[in-house]
Amino acid sequence: MSVEKKCLSVLRALFFPPRCAACGEFLQEHILDTESRALCESCRRKWEYAKLAVCKKCGEELSRCRCLPSPLRRAGVSALLKMVSYDKERDSVAKQCILCMKRKNSDAVFGFFSGQLAALLKGYLDETYTSEGSVLVTYVPRGRKNLLKSGVDQSERLAKGMAESLGCDFAVLIERGLRHDKEHKRMGGDARFAHAHKAFRLASCDFKAINKSYRCLILVDDVVTTGASLAACARLFEAKFGGRIVCLSLARTENT
Repeated sequence: MSVEKKCLSVLRALFFPPRCAACGEFLQEHILDTESRALCESCRRKWEYAKLAVCKKCGEELSRCRCLPSPLRRAGVSALLKMVSYDKERDSVAKQCILCMKRKNSDAVFGFFSGQLAALLKGYLDETYTSEGSVLVTYVPRGRKNLLKSGVDQSERLAKGMAESLGCDFAVLIERGLRHDKEHKRMGGDARFAHAHKAFRLASCDFKAINKSYRCLILVDDVVTTGASLAACARLFEAKFGGRIVCLSLARTENT
């Protein structure tokens, strides 16, 4: 970090003290810190502990689990990568961090969590002998109502930050389609799947050029619940993209 940027960072911290994304407590940043922090020490320990959660089906840590929900398998997805478990009824560090990203456009918070996703994806790329140069990153776009309300699309910021961190290319490949009065997250499982295939459409892009340059497409969403949104988006690529489609999420709900 340059001297000018470091000075600006110090001044910003003095006038707008950073808070922990999970508990909201002020963060005690030091002038010698090389990067902004998103979590206090206590919440960072809880986050690292949450990453040790295991899949209820295969018993592997979630970051190593390769269980693929049937809707994603039918949509042509090769793998679903996820980091922590998410329970919307429990006040966990994971829940508070995700809510923070949905509501606040914080560079420090998105920098931290996109870095976490980058490490997760790097492990998969090494495992499958895939070079970063052959990977294209995109995301599941947020609904218009929520986007206008908060001014931030958390999946887009996570995807962009992760791509930049790994040196992968990023592109907007999906747009929101059908408007709906009821929020997608408030629908039941069957209603989610019925609505999801109408909610998204392909953006204007040249898939002939994409197929020549990339062998792996990464589709990013912040939380996987039923997998309806990811499956709907993956189906849009199934007939257009000849390589692997990999879904990547920060969290997976308990019932997925």
